[in-house]
Amino acid sequence: MDKFEAAGLYSGIGLLLLLLLGGLVIRRRQSQQISLGDGDDAQMRSLVRAHGNAAEWLTPGLIGLWGLALLPAAPLWLLHTGGGVLLAGRLLHGIGLSTSGGASLPRVVGMVLTLTSYIVLSGGLIWAALSPAPG
Repeated sequence: MDKFEAAGLYSGIGLLLLLLLGGLVIRRRQSQQISLGDGDDAQMRSLVRAHGNAAEWLTPGLIGLWGLALLPAAPLWLLHTGGGVLLAGRLLHGIGLSTSGGASLPRVVGMVLTLTSYIVLSGGLIWAALSPAPG
């Protein structure tokens, strides 16, 4: 697997996660006949935020991942680390937020993992941008 394939893999899985979370919103809208907003429905509010939050945090992370894929000095393991931790974090956070409107262990761990992935990705981008290309 090369760096572009790795970035594509994590982007594809991230899109599937957004599709799943969006599907939960759609299903709730249909079952509760809510056409716009949250219909003052607590579960709908949680589902909408789980989907929105994933979109808000996945997008910059995936941009960082593609940035790494483009930099010759970035090693493949760095993309797998950043992408894997990002997706694990977003998945756990989505589970925590969609099943509980308040604080929950999956939500907290998911946010910690997401922030960790941002540290890995931003540090890797800066390092790889300032490093000479291999070979």
